[in-house]
Amino acid sequence: MSERLSIEALDGFRAVYKGQESEEARTIMRLVAEVEVLDRLLTESEDEVEYWRAEAERLRAKVEPKALSASISPTASGKWAVRWREDGSQRSRTFERRAHAEQFRAEMRGRWTGGAR
Repeated sequence: MSERLSIEALDGFRAVYKGQESEEARTIMRLVAEVEVLDRLLTESEDEVEYWRAEAERLRAKVEPKALSASISPTASGKWAVRWREDGSQRSRTFERRAHAEQFRAEMRGRWTGGAR
C-alpha cells in the first residue's frame, strides 16, 4: 500500500526548488502541483464514495421488509395458520399439518432475507 506525500513534504520540495531556473526544479515544481491536484481529486472521490455508500444503505433500508416475522397457531378447525404482515396488511395461510406451516414460514423468511432461512 502506498502512502500519500504529506503536505510538509510537498512544502519542503517547494522551499528547496522555488525560484530555481533549472529544468529539474521546473519538473519538480510541476510534479508537486500535479500531486496536489491528484490529492484533491482523491479526497473528493473518497467523499463521493462514502456518500454513495450511505445512500445505498438508506435505499436498502427503505426497500427491505419492516417485519421479518411470521407466527404459527392452531385454528379452531384443527388446521395450522401462518400469519404475517405484508405491505401494511395482515396476511395468513392455512395448512393441514404443522410441518407444512413451518416449511411455508421458513420459505417466507427466506424470501424476506434474500434467500437465508
